[in-house]
Amino acid sequence: MASMPDLHTLTENLHKRTLGHSSGVEDLLHMGGSVSEDVAGKRTGGGARQTVSGLAQRERYLAAAASASAGVAFACQAVLDASGEVRYWRAETLIDYAAVLLYSVAFLFLGVALWAVRMFWSSTTSRAGTAARFGQTAVTFASVAAMVVSVSNFMEDFLALPWFGVLYMTGMIGFVLGMVCAGVARLLDGQGLRAMDGIILLAIAAGVLFISVTMLLPAGSLFALVVLYLLPFPRIRPPAPSP
Repeated sequence: MASMPDLHTLTENLHKRTLGHSSGVEDLLHMGGSVSEDVAGKRTGGGARQTVSGLAQRERYLAAAASASAGVAFACQAVLDASGEVRYWRAETLIDYAAVLLYSVAFLFLGVALWAVRMFWSSTTSRAGTAARFGQTAVTFASVAAMVVSVSNFMEDFLALPWFGVLYMTGMIGFVLGMVCAGVARLLDGQGLRAMDGIILLAIAAGVLFISVTMLLPAGSLFALVVLYLLPFPRIRPPAPSP
């Protein structure tokens, strides 16, 4: 009968060890889950509001720098326009060529800025909804179209190669359509400050579309984009689905 308690004791000890190992494994899994959630939180927004990541910061600063350069070029072009009659299509004087060159440079920097804006949107969008995907595609299209406008304008008006006029008009139409679509999509997808860049894109498109009036509107809109992107840019994490 003395052996029975020993067997019972051994059984209990074995059971406790098994529970101990199981608890240890659960603790490790819990720690791993916490680490995974922490990493995921840093990538996708660990709280209700979180500043953007380092990569998105670089994209934001690139967009601000390129927008500032484009804004300066448009503003200088507006000064030249105010000084007298500028002939873009048949440049003859030094002022004409300077205006044509500024126009091409402005659209080149604008294309770079829009490309950086697209990358920034992609890095700070917590949910890839239809409006978000459409806006990113539209602003990419507008970026490429802006570069086409820059090159074709330089070839047509600065180097006097008139057959680039068709490419210029095609690029300009694509640019305006892309900017309008991107601005509207951003307004539908964004919240608060995130929707402000959508309004700014629409203002830039309007200023370029009515180029015969003044270039101060796109210049001012680009400077507004610079200010917006140099501010702290929190992202809004979508609410968790209800259980």
